[in-house]
Amino acid sequence: TFHLNERWYFRQELLFRQNGEYILPAFYPQIEYGAIRLDHVELPLSIERRLVLRRRAVDRMVSLGLGVAYTRLLRAEIADAEGRDVTESVIYEERDNWLLQTTIGYSFTRRFGIGLRLSWPVFTQGLGTTAAVRLQYVW
Repeated sequence: TFHLNERWYFRQELLFRQNGEYILPAFYPQIEYGAIRLDHVELPLSIERRLVLRRRAVDRMVSLGLGVAYTRLLRAEIADAEGRDVTESVIYEERDNWLLQTTIGYSFTRRFGIGLRLSWPVFTQGLGTTAAVRLQYVW
């Protein structure tokens, strides 16, 4: 995190995700799917604003942010409903995408908080919003 001033800051992260679908396959067979595991690496960049809710011994803060993220599909493991591996029959022509993101965070204490991030794929039609909730620790 790079602090621009007391309230505004720039954030860069490097994330490994096993959730969400940011890229659609170019071809997939018409079968009943079982387990699908998609491993993505994600590089989010955002600008965020901190809002102090009240001043006491410990400030409670809300942060609001907007940003973009580059994501790349590293690996896919796909099984049908009967557990057979069908990974090779699913074809991904594109493995990269860009996401628009918005974040909101709330700090319970100076060190602990919770965050919600919503992501919308930019270049892939037919995909919806993905959400991620996480506990945050600042050291």
